[in-house]
Amino acid sequence: MLCDCCKKEESVIQISGVGHFCMKCHNDRMLKHFEKQDDFNYQETIYIYEKNGTVHQFELKHLILGAIVSWEATEVGGGYHVKEISHIDDDTGVVINRFYQKIITAVRSKTIEKRGTEHRIDNLLLRNEQYYSLANKGTISIEDNRHGDIVFRIDGEVFTPDEMAKMLGSYAGFSMQYQIHDATEPVLAEDELLMSVKVGKKQLTEDLLENINRYSDGENFISYKDVSNFDEAVGSIIDRLELLYNSFRRDEAKEIGKELIRILQDIETDDDWFPDNMVDIIRNIIDRI
Repeated sequence: MLCDCCKKEESVIQISGVGHFCMKCHNDRMLKHFEKQDDFNYQETIYIYEKNGTVHQFELKHLILGAIVSWEATEVGGGYHVKEISHIDDDTGVVINRFYQKIITAVRSKTIEKRGTEHRIDNLLLRNEQYYSLANKGTISIEDNRHGDIVFRIDGEVFTPDEMAKMLGSYAGFSMQYQIHDATEPVLAEDELLMSVKVGKKQLTEDLLENINRYSDGENFISYKDVSNFDEAVGSIIDRLELLYNSFRRDEAKEIGKELIRILQDIETDDDWFPDNMVDIIRNIIDRI
């Protein structure tokens, strides 16, 4: 079905009672609704080079869903699929640079280790005349295929549950800790590891109050001279709140976020932007779709 607006492109979005729209016309309507200029200027086709010279071509697109902007990069002729999310008020230049970096990280940070077949290895997956095993860290996407079966997408390749189990064969006798994240979360880079962090309400609120005491005059007043240091110190608290939200504990994250906002709004200051800037950041996290 053609777009009701331009009458040229195929429609990809149906809005009940309004019509069918192609992606560009839908985005234009959203920008007009929010009274925003179209500053979504970026390369829609990019090429990523691996260290061994392999080239990956990606097609990029964005879709405005209310105040949320969904970004997708799909590899042409390959299996990589990278997602990102932003707010319509975010600086598009900053967002697209972050998205480019995420695509590069997804391609260059390998979760699968491959080795030749010179020696027979019974407890690994044999595929494409190579033995496949999982590295001791990485990123795995959980999907369903066109038959409705669960599959795993790793390094741009798709594996069945049986193949996944086979790739874990070399770790028999070990244990595995894991975290499930939204697909729009950052990809684990080569020089990064997962680490345990406390994300409960008691811990986050106590950490915030501790930093208020550290940078205030004892009367809940933070001078504009200390705001930048306070912002930097509290950044890790907000990062942990976002981690909690993206780990599908969203009701808990919303409750904690509201408490952090309440505490911040009680702070006295002579700064023009603080604490409203931090409150806005927290709201952007807990008010996501």
